[in-house]
This record gives sequence, structure tokens and C-alpha cells, in this order.
Amino acid sequence: MLLYNFVTFTLYIFICLLCFIFTSAAFIPDKRYSHSSVLINKKLYFSGGYYRPGQFYATNEFFYLDVSKPFTITDNGLMPWIDLTYTGGPQKASATVCTDEKNNNLFFIFGGYPYNSSFINQFDTSKQQWINIISTGNAPTNRSSISCAKFNNMISIFSGYNSVSTSDLWIFNTY
Repeated sequence: MLLYNFVTFTLYIFICLLCFIFTSAAFIPDKRYSHSSVLINKKLYFSGGYYRPGQFYATNEFFYLDVSKPFTITDNGLMPWIDLTYTGGPQKASATVCTDEKNNNLFFIFGGYPYNSSFINQFDTSKQQWINIISTGNAPTNRSSISCAKFNNMISIFSGYNSVSTSDLWIFNTY
């Protein structure tokens, strides 16, 4: 009976330690470049990018940092990163991102590499849901290294690169 109690106690301690290890393991984003970022409702969202210089494999890693809570930048492991990759974000690098002027819970990611993905992706922060937007009318060819700016419920997208540099302006109506 004493051996049974010891084994049960040891197993209990082992399970408690495993639970502590798995629940306290923090998400730490990998190094990256050419990612997109946007600030919405005191959350700084980061999407995509490349992991290693010279390797053009874009990631769909998607996460945010809640900047309303105190944190230190001296230890990345202690920063309150929240991983949202499970939401199925786009696999893109060198894209641009703008918020919706009417709805503070939405943002749009435009362009990016690889070029075979949807040109416009929308994320709803309140529903934690991605939508691929199908553009109608005179839509630009997919491209990377572009910029955007919002004004009067519209977003302007300018320039970019897709085997050649472009200099066209495209207006996206958000309503």
C-alpha cells in the first residue's frame, strides 16, 4: 500500500509539473523581416514576413502584442505576445496594411509575395476571422513592396513590384 501511495504521489507531482511547463510556456515570435504591422485597439498586430535573409519563403505567422499592459522590451520571453496563427492568416511578405476608417475592428493586407495568393485579405479583430476579398473593376496585378494610406472610407494603394516596378494608383472602397 505504501508503494502504491508513493507511485500515485510521484505521478501526481509529475503531471502537475507538466501542466506548469505547458501553461507557462510563452509564445516568442521568430526573427523576421518584410512583415506587416498595424495598431488596432491597443493591440499591435504582426503578419507574415520572411524568416531568413535570402530565402523567399513567406510565413503566415500572425500574432499581436497588447500594448495596454505593461511589458519590458529587454526580455522577449517576458513580453505578452499572443499567437493567432491558428486563425489561418495569409502567407505573405512585403505586403502593406491599412485599417478601415469606418470599422475600427478591421484591417486589410494588400499585395505581398508570393504573388499567387489573394491580393486583398481582411481581418476582423472582434471575430478573429480572415476573409479573402475578391476585387471587382480595375484591380491591380498582385505585387509586393507597395504602400497604402486611408482617407474618406477609401484606401489608396500606390506602386509596387511584380517582376517590374509600377507607378499606378489604385483606390479601394471599404464600404
